[in-house]
Amino acid sequence: MNGVYISKKILIAFGVIVAALLFILLQIIENSGTSISRPTIVTDASRFFTVSGCVNKYITYLQSESTEELLTILTPQYVEDNSITEQNIYTFLDQLPTINNYTFSAREMYQIDLGDDIYRYEIYGWITEDSFNSMNTNKRDTYYSVTLNEQMLTFSINPSTSEIFEEVKNEQATN
Repeated sequence: MNGVYISKKILIAFGVIVAALLFILLQIIENSGTSISRPTIVTDASRFFTVSGCVNKYITYLQSESTEELLTILTPQYVEDNSITEQNIYTFLDQLPTINNYTFSAREMYQIDLGDDIYRYEIYGWITEDSFNSMNTNKRDTYYSVTLNEQMLTFSINPSTSEIFEEVKNEQATN
């Protein structure tokens, strides 16, 4: 009878250990996935300047019709979703006549932490067109999404919409 009692104790102890290990394993699995944070407004001038520079590089490639460079910096998901190729790329992007000079000025920016030192920025700003033939300077509202990988020191970009920007802005406001 004493041997059966010891076997039951060992069996119960083994069951408790297995249950604890399962609980710990489930916690690790649950916390190991990359979680996307809520958007935060970007107030850091350095970050604002860096991300704005990414958009200006895109504008430069767009204006000079540098197809290969544009395909390199467009967000892979955007390229795939729109079946973008060298032949059709300009049907999905802004048309900027090469006779004028264009600059981008960010007005408002939100950051979303995607995990693993990767951040997405939803940006509202103006593309300013400086015409050499005129004293007029035209501004137009524009929206972009920039993904910045800080470990790899790379970025990708795609045109965005006011609806996406406002959705991110409203999500930030509910924080």
